[in-house]
Amino acid sequence: MPKMSKAKQEKELKLLKRKCLFLWKARVKEMAGGKCEAIGCKKTKFLNAHHIESFISNKSLRFDIRNGICLCPRHHRFGWFSAHRSFCFVFILLSNKRKLDFDYLLEHYQDRIELNKEFLLDKISKLELSI
Repeated sequence: MPKMSKAKQEKELKLLKRKCLFLWKARVKEMAGGKCEAIGCKKTKFLNAHHIESFISNKSLRFDIRNGICLCPRHHRFGWFSAHRSFCFVFILLSNKRKLDFDYLLEHYQDRIELNKEFLLDKISKLELSI
């Protein structure tokens, strides 16, 4: 079997990451029942899947649905009390609604992995099974 060039490998990884992220977003929204998870909010349109533990700094939790929360634009980014503006907002939300997920994230926030083809294919198969 011929060896794939570095450029082709990088392109393949990029496509796998994109597919994984697409599936992750769908699963986070599905897990929330298609509505904003902010306490008291019932919005169902224009929902965003937000990474609780940073997408950039924690690759091991990047595609873990327990690291996602479904929010309307106001509670995701634009409101004064939103996930991007207030740590306390997310802390209160998780403490009240998803305590087990909060404990899970605390347990795994320092995990480190390499985002390689095998890891991504495994994540994709797990995310596809649950949709």
